[in-house]
Amino acid sequence: MKIAHFPATLAACLLLARAATAAPVPADAGPLVLRDGDRIAFVGNAFVEREQDDCYLETLLVTRFPHANIVFRNLGWSGDTVTGEARAMFGTPREGFDRLKKEIDDLKPNVVLVSYGLSESFGGDAKLPQFLADLRKMLDMLAAHGATGDRMVLISPVRHEDLGKPWPDPAGHNRQLKLYVDAMQKLAAERRNRFVDLYGGLPQHGLTDDGIHLTPYGYWRAALAIEAAMGYGPRRWQVEIDARDQKGSSAQGTKITEVTAHADGVTFTAADETLPAPPAPRHDHANAEDPPANRILRVSGLPAPAGKYALKAASQVLATAAAGDWDKGVDIPPGAAADQVEKLRRVVIAKNEDFFNHWRPENDTYLFGFRKHEQGKNAAEIPQFEPLVSAKELEIARLRVPSPVTYTLVKAD
Repeated sequence: MKIAHFPATLAACLLLARAATAAPVPADAGPLVLRDGDRIAFVGNAFVEREQDDCYLETLLVTRFPHANIVFRNLGWSGDTVTGEARAMFGTPREGFDRLKKEIDDLKPNVVLVSYGLSESFGGDAKLPQFLADLRKMLDMLAAHGATGDRMVLISPVRHEDLGKPWPDPAGHNRQLKLYVDAMQKLAAERRNRFVDLYGGLPQHGLTDDGIHLTPYGYWRAALAIEAAMGYGPRRWQVEIDARDQKGSSAQGTKITEVTAHADGVTFTAADETLPAPPAPRHDHANAEDPPANRILRVSGLPAPAGKYALKAASQVLATAAAGDWDKGVDIPPGAAADQVEKLRRVVIAKNEDFFNHWRPENDTYLFGFRKHEQGKNAAEIPQFEPLVSAKELEIARLRVPSPVTYTLVKAD
């Protein structure tokens, strides 16, 4: 340890010791319940801004509460720090912080997901106390409209991925990152905020394109990790039907109606509680695996117990198995529900693009800044993005509710 670093390191230890005495959000606290009318802000650096390119996290949260009208706004800014450096543009960090404060005052979010720390971590242990003080100040500001306790979610930076030579060895930076991640976790415990550890909660390889910026597959994995850390368990779908006595049918994760037995099998309609998670992107990760579907269909008492039966939804065959296997339970794919959630994700991406163009238009300096005398007249077009955002939010409200599906289990050809 360098002597010059001792006072800063000692101060950091004192801050961490104080935070360590606080009780964190209990592990059994349950999921973060989002309600109709909630306003959610994503705040942070490039990790947050680039999330809107694929919107896996927002799509996961939207589908968890299909009947709630919730506003999601991405306020991420690449290169930003907890002091607002990047948001300042041509001004001071104080101006950047004040800019974020005004945006938060306008949006009035009562749930905030915030992620900082990667850029700051290059300052090492000497800069850790100042980072904690600045982060505390930012969290106080973000909490002004009700994002307190478990409705504030701190998300850690990801581990600096080792891509091998000629890329630099990230071992030293990762040691610094770990200091900042541990400090964030203890601060979250002190404030009784939720904390998501992406540093230790993701695979160490195959997630970034340059060591620190996630690929679409990396964002997909991170979104699933954040969803789990927020208390949302696996999406389960289980249906049990007795072809001899349809009244004894039961379901979890879906509501079944119109259960009818016929000479070749059974037919029923299912209205799911939630859509499945979006499938994994494969254009940048050939070995990507979708999350377990957790969709089990069990049908007993089929008329031909020795034969094979095919499960169909419309013209699509989802699974074929022997009658004995259906009696034990067969894992079936989401089918049309997977297509619906992917269409939903695309609309969420388009909504975020429209909001970004309204919030951070290109040539901002020419529209509103010191060069507005050149093109300031074009600023009149910026409000025109607002109805585009509203229209896409109506489409999201329609797509987030699972469409009923009629299934037919019949003897296979």
